[in-house]
Amino acid sequence: CTSNVCMHDGKMAIGHSRMECICKGEWDGHYCERLACWRLTDMGGDKRYRNDKATNSCKCGTHYAGEKCDVIKSCEKKGRFENGACICEEGFGGALCEKKCAPGLLT
Repeated sequence: CTSNVCMHDGKMAIGHSRMECICKGEWDGHYCERLACWRLTDMGGDKRYRNDKATNSCKCGTHYAGEKCDVIKSCEKKGRFENGACICEEGFGGALCEKKCAPGLLT
């Protein structure tokens, strides 16, 4: 038996070879000690959230706004912001025009 050493409401669990913490929300690390705002997104790959080290919390990324950081407010890669969405130049795709695509292809 051991006491719960997990931080930020993490839960102690039996892992493959040792005890480990199962972290909630935006927390990561062996003891759920590290802020990892990317965990708040479905795939962890978009730029919706970013770490705010000053307040030890998550905040909206540069191109997002709103309570859940789900409102696009600007675009990347010369994308044009129009009616709440990004219109991408040829060769770029993605919600923010952040993805480079082969000519003639869109994502």
